[in-house]
Amino acid sequence: MSKKVIGIVAAIVMLAIVVPGITAQTILLEEDFEETTWPPSVPGLGSWTTGFSSGVDNWNYNTYWGREDQTQTPSGTDQCADNDDDANYPPSYQNVENYLASPAFDGTGFNDITFEYDMCYRSISSSHQVRIEVWDGDSWVVIASYNSSEGYTSSSSHGVHHFWHINDFANPEMQVRYVYTEGYQSWAWYFEIDNVTITGTGGGGPSEEVDLEMVQILRPFDEETGGEAFKPACRIFNNYEGEQPSYLEATLEAVVRCRIKDMTTLQTVYEDVLQYVPLEYGYNEINGFKFFTPESNKNYEILFVVEHEDDVNEQNNDKTMRFNTAAGVTVDATDILAPAGDDQQGPFSPSAAFTADDEADATGVTLHCKIEDAVFNAIVFEEEKGPVDITAGDSYNETFTEVSDLIDGSAYTITFWATINKSSAGEEISKTFNYIEAVAENPIIEAFGLKVAGSGVTFSLGSSTDVSLKVYDVAGNVVAALASGSWTAGSHSVNIEGLESGVYFVKLVTPFYTDAAKVMIIK
Repeated sequence: MSKKVIGIVAAIVMLAIVVPGITAQTILLEEDFEETTWPPSVPGLGSWTTGFSSGVDNWNYNTYWGREDQTQTPSGTDQCADNDDDANYPPSYQNVENYLASPAFDGTGFNDITFEYDMCYRSISSSHQVRIEVWDGDSWVVIASYNSSEGYTSSSSHGVHHFWHINDFANPEMQVRYVYTEGYQSWAWYFEIDNVTITGTGGGGPSEEVDLEMVQILRPFDEETGGEAFKPACRIFNNYEGEQPSYLEATLEAVVRCRIKDMTTLQTVYEDVLQYVPLEYGYNEINGFKFFTPESNKNYEILFVVEHEDDVNEQNNDKTMRFNTAAGVTVDATDILAPAGDDQQGPFSPSAAFTADDEADATGVTLHCKIEDAVFNAIVFEEEKGPVDITAGDSYNETFTEVSDLIDGSAYTITFWATINKSSAGEEISKTFNYIEAVAENPIIEAFGLKVAGSGVTFSLGSSTDVSLKVYDVAGNVVAALASGSWTAGSHSVNIEGLESGVYFVKLVTPFYTDAAKVMIIK
């Protein structure tokens, strides 16, 4: 939308009214919030006004965060009206309403009055609410409201352009206003308005042309619950009141379509068509579609389309929205079956039990196993199995591929968990174990070993050999070298010195033997 300084030119208005055959359009109010003095003033109409129920008045100018790609990237130069106070948020500022109201304008004598604006709205809970209101001559009438439970959160309302028809409220002293309600103390919110334009179209009677507009998606919300069915719903505006000269209100019968696409597979997973939908003049809420049950942890896109053979403008007949689903069920890794104890003798096949919650069956579950070196946290084994289905409340055992290439005498951490559609579905389970190779029939060396007591380290060698004895911190960094080079057979003792209090790992490496032990230094 282009930025313009507001001004209603009398000659243009008169031309629009007196020339037959012209669809007259008159700008009743236009505001780009590029002024330097707050609140802004509209030439010929007066100033915008603000108000608040308690606390402080947060309205002022700011750099507009709205972008067409709905990202949180500030525009840099575009200025807007902003209701935001991160720095001076008083603890008592709760249950507060802040509003920004336009000056009054004359809305009489027009077939249609359109109200357009750009909006950014970040809310972290349903206690935050934005209302858009119109003064009908007697009271403020809410034409739209937004909060997180209605599908508007920080991820879905950046740089959104809104368009409303407000001719039902026409009077000589019309106003529009934006109201922000804060339900409880928090700083993580803002509400920004820019590019307000109110236009009157035509005059002398109802419209003779049909222009149906898909104006709002009512359901789904931006987040639905996986496994729980809902009915898609939308709102359509019908501008047609009837043919001249009778001006009798007319009901149009339109076709309304709804389609939902899985954004992972890009396949259509839902489609429904409503034939002969009666649309009265004004706003119509359409909620007669069949139910849709989304899967857990999914991203979807929904499309609504309204169709009528006499519609003169098909550019405003559709609206899309993306939404996601949270996990409707959980699957916890509940028991490690193999390795069974703290020591694992030789090769083994990791195995664990997974349990679904009692609420619903878990479908499409992927089961995971991972083994990491306990000292260096390096992943030495990782595998997934599935997808599988687990009945509600039941346990499911899974066995993974045999593991045989671990280092004798080393410590490892094994972890099991489950996912649904690549997202975590429940609690994981893990434990640390020592891996010990099976005893050979003719063992060559029996006397290698590593022991740690306090800050003293004792290691035994069955034969003369090269030795590397180092201390590592929990992040895997070498913090001390206790022994290196060639050492003779027998028992040897060294001390750990110069380290701060904390948990460390001592690792002995020889060509014949490797071992690691945990040590806690307390000073």
